[in-house]
Amino acid sequence: MQKVDELFRRVLDEHRELRALGGELSEFLERPRPEVGQNGAHTWAASLARMLVTFHDKVFRHFRDEEDSGCLDELVAAKPRAARAVDALREEHGRLLADLRSALDSAMMYSESKPPECLTLRRATRSILERFDRHEHEETELIQSLLCDDLGLGD
Repeated sequence: MQKVDELFRRVLDEHRELRALGGELSEFLERPRPEVGQNGAHTWAASLARMLVTFHDKVFRHFRDEEDSGCLDELVAAKPRAARAVDALREEHGRLLADLRSALDSAMMYSESKPPECLTLRRATRSILERFDRHEHEETELIQSLLCDDLGLGD
């Protein structure tokens, strides 16, 4: 059980790191965005693209590590009733990564002074970050339900 606790604690630490990165990205999105072709538009879009690449890379590695480590399988083995929730979280991994790549593509187009495919790039990126936050929150709650099983008062 100590190995499992260690594994889950590492995942929870990664969740905190990813929340911090997502917070930095959210703060960046609050800055004024120059229109395509205006001074500063390339810099803004290139900065967003760099941040999205970093965030995507960390999220990709985090999801891969979760899958490879067996963390989610351990959770289901310990809490079989969590199987449906774990399956939903696993399915969302791919969708979140695909949406991050789409936002990155749009940021790159914007940096090239082309209208992005996603005309609401900031709003779409914020939505992805909110979904990611919800995803990690749900995952954290599931993990903590295993680690902190409150059995109540003893006899």
